[in-house]
Amino acid sequence: MKLKLPDSVPPMVSQSLAPTFVAMILITSVFAVKYACTFTPYGNLFTLISTLVGKPVSAFGANPISLIAIFTLMNLIWFFGVHPNAILMPYMPILTIVGLANQEAFLSNQALPYLTFAVLASCIQIGGAGNTLGLCIASFFGKSEKYKTMRKLVAPANLFNINEPAIFGFPIMLNPIYLIPMIFSAPVKGFLVLGLLKFIPVSVNPTISMPWVTPGFVTAFFQGGVPLLVIWFLSLGIDFLMYLPFFLIDDKNALRQEQENA
Repeated sequence: MKLKLPDSVPPMVSQSLAPTFVAMILITSVFAVKYACTFTPYGNLFTLISTLVGKPVSAFGANPISLIAIFTLMNLIWFFGVHPNAILMPYMPILTIVGLANQEAFLSNQALPYLTFAVLASCIQIGGAGNTLGLCIASFFGKSEKYKTMRKLVAPANLFNINEPAIFGFPIMLNPIYLIPMIFSAPVKGFLVLGLLKFIPVSVNPTISMPWVTPGFVTAFFQGGVPLLVIWFLSLGIDFLMYLPFFLIDDKNALRQEQENA
């Protein structure tokens, strides 16, 4: 449906006025829905959406199991070449809701409603998608010249959460040797953290935010002090132990190839 004007009207003017009827219909519909919401118990459209849509979505997504599942799926698609932001970006509203709820509770001197979620979020991904910092540490046990050189390149970058050199350099992507640790490091570590929280009391300051390139142990210390820092290093240890045997296989193959070429 377009507004048609005489040919004498300049094209730029007629084109700008063409969608007038469509705009009127959309604006009228929005105001009608807004007015109709005043007769509901919710009072307005925003409360209606947040109650009927936001709360169920939050209940599903803002729990530790969902967080573990999301990051496991992110690692899976990253292994096959799809950037994890394809999943992380749609999940960001949940992370925002959780962060704001924790901040409001903290500023009101109340218990954090999503404390476990916040602790898990700080440890579920160390060094970037795939928990590749553990692999970078494992590379220091390599004997091949390939990985002696590689660790000088990937480890410093990965410490600051830049893991593309490791993803494409080893490579990890589409490399069946690293399929198991890349995918299962998140669930194994996630459930370990949930178990540790039963024995290690942790308090988190959700108002502290660091740039994404800040090393994880620095952020963990400032947000949760020594208890959270201990959990972070234990999580890193799990990543290292999961990657180490697979890296040794890869390093052995690289060393054998170097000896054959020599």
